[in-house]
Amino acid sequence: MGEYNITKVRNIAIIGPLGSGKTSLVESLLFTMGAITQKGTVEGGDTVSDYDQDEIRKQMSLNSSFASCEYKEYKFNIIDTPGANDYLNDSKTALHAADCVVLLIDAQKGIEVNVQKLWQYCKEEKLPIIIFINKLDVNDTDYFEVLKEINDNLEGKSIPVYLPVGQGQNIKSMIDIIANKAYIWQDVNKPEGEFGDVPESEKKLIEEYKGNLYETIAELDDALLEKYLEGEEIGNDELAKNLTKGFKNNSIAFIVGGSGKNNIGTKSLIDLLIRFGPSPDEHLPIICEDITTNEKWECRLQDEKLFLAYVFKTVSDPYAGKISMFRLFAGQVSGEDSFYNANLRTTERFGRIFTLAGKKQTPVTELHCGEIGAIAKLKETQTGNTLMATASSSRPFTIYPLKIPAPIYAVAITPKTKNDENKLGNCLSKLKEEDPFFNVSIESHTHKTVLGGMGQTHVELNVDRLKSRFNVDIETTPPKIPYRETVTLKGEAQGKHKKQTGGHGQFGDVWLRLEPLPRGEGFVFASEIVGGAVPKQYIPAVEKGVVDIMNEGILIAHPIIDTKATLYFGSYHDVDSSELSFKLAARRGFKNAYEKANPVILEPILNVEVTAPDTYTGDIISDLNSRRGKVLGIDTKGKLQLIKAQVPMAEAVSYSPVLTSITKGQGSFLAEFSHYEELPHILKDKIINECKELLESLKEE
Repeated sequence: MGEYNITKVRNIAIIGPLGSGKTSLVESLLFTMGAITQKGTVEGGDTVSDYDQDEIRKQMSLNSSFASCEYKEYKFNIIDTPGANDYLNDSKTALHAADCVVLLIDAQKGIEVNVQKLWQYCKEEKLPIIIFINKLDVNDTDYFEVLKEINDNLEGKSIPVYLPVGQGQNIKSMIDIIANKAYIWQDVNKPEGEFGDVPESEKKLIEEYKGNLYETIAELDDALLEKYLEGEEIGNDELAKNLTKGFKNNSIAFIVGGSGKNNIGTKSLIDLLIRFGPSPDEHLPIICEDITTNEKWECRLQDEKLFLAYVFKTVSDPYAGKISMFRLFAGQVSGEDSFYNANLRTTERFGRIFTLAGKKQTPVTELHCGEIGAIAKLKETQTGNTLMATASSSRPFTIYPLKIPAPIYAVAITPKTKNDENKLGNCLSKLKEEDPFFNVSIESHTHKTVLGGMGQTHVELNVDRLKSRFNVDIETTPPKIPYRETVTLKGEAQGKHKKQTGGHGQFGDVWLRLEPLPRGEGFVFASEIVGGAVPKQYIPAVEKGVVDIMNEGILIAHPIIDTKATLYFGSYHDVDSSELSFKLAARRGFKNAYEKANPVILEPILNVEVTAPDTYTGDIISDLNSRRGKVLGIDTKGKLQLIKAQVPMAEAVSYSPVLTSITKGQGSFLAEFSHYEELPHILKDKIINECKELLESLKEE
């Protein structure tokens, strides 16, 4: 490429729903640009970007990967992202490294749920979008029908700049509406075709769509609108100039079509990216946040002189180890440079820097502002971290802080052998390092490890990886629901601990009053002792005994919450009383008062947001009702509906595969804890019996 020229760099994210053909399109792009001499296939497991063994086995992208290549005077950094529901957060993070997005729509499926989600992600990031209508060479597909769906369901202006000649397997060429040229291919197995004149039969259609381009541009510019309304001619150069402006500021999206698998429309897409795609120096300002003060400000990072980068993906290579992929937003970097990790407030040193083409590594001596690269074996750095020059560490700030949603599917795990148990912690750390959306926690009452994620596929894949990568065998069970206990009435009782042995005895006597507190208040301990009925030095021991029994629970051995305990009377013995005696007396007094205070079981309630096509709304609401859910409202966005509800956690743990079944894979949901609510009385005995069985099993272990 010669001397580095930032205006000749294109950082592109390829996004789209599962099965829309992203990886095949990346193969054709690399093939057309001469980076590879032969295209691989997803079915054959030999593509550049899907190189992970799990991806090859499942024939789907599970991680964002990138490939760097040069074409003519340009350098392309192409990021291939996953499209499955469980991995959209990975795709969203990868967008931070891009300056432009190619959004794939399967011509057979039209506007799927995840098309609308990804569209919204791009709009939030203010990234220019090129829509690639894929698989047009499949019979019974209709480019113009998909155009209508786009305009009906995706907010904003989307305009076709290329039109196909023919349909299905009879597509012969792609017409450039702006340049009035047809791009014709004779052999899809060759990188490039040739330009020719627009067929006579298509000229009327081209004029119609070119008129639409004029109208769109005129609406974005008052001077052009006046010119258009007065019938003055708008030349191709002026049209292209204003299309570029509208595209780069995210006012309009371009539409092109073809077949990523069969290299149809690929050259048109590349030309579009070269002509209109933004370079890194045109990246819109982004929000910076001060680590110490949380102050936020808008900044054009590319104008900064000192090194600043963002880590958008971490992968584990069996030979190179941990690899951190990063986008360089300011300055430049070479091997052995030190940097400051703003998120972790630590300093690390770069080793060998390289670019990637899938798993193939190409060492480079330095990278410049706007480029994407990778570095191996950074000890501390993680996905989502902001890296800056050590000279900037006096005022560290972050960009694109990583937001980790709550897990929506989880399993509890038990290592099968002692050796598996010894290895488990380190292996889970490595998996989480690679995938920040993978959650590892410990159940408070069983002390079992719980693996959580964005869906069933996400969690099961990481369970599989424990075996395939690390040879760790585990058994899985559904995680236990974190029930709580509380009181609903006032209850008073005495607790006396008296024990006489040789020498000093043990004596403690307390009277406790229990009262319910508003939900969410936790625990309050109060003393109304007067006249020294319980000496002051023993009152903390009473509180300690109360806290201990509340943490253990009584009804179902789960913590007791939202309860006030008041010590209002008692007695002591000058010789036999001690802190231990009053602690044990407090435990007994609490149990006695608890029985009189009408104890109940509380269950966790989740706020749930379900996104799915409107055709499934009735079935989804019916299923939520069957799960004791309360539907709070429905928002409509095009063909999508957002259903907001509150659902007991016990009914939601198995919801992910059910929603997939109801919506044929087109639905997704988010869930987060809302509050605790009293368990219906009809379920009380069932939960008590389940908890007793759990306690017995734990004793046996």
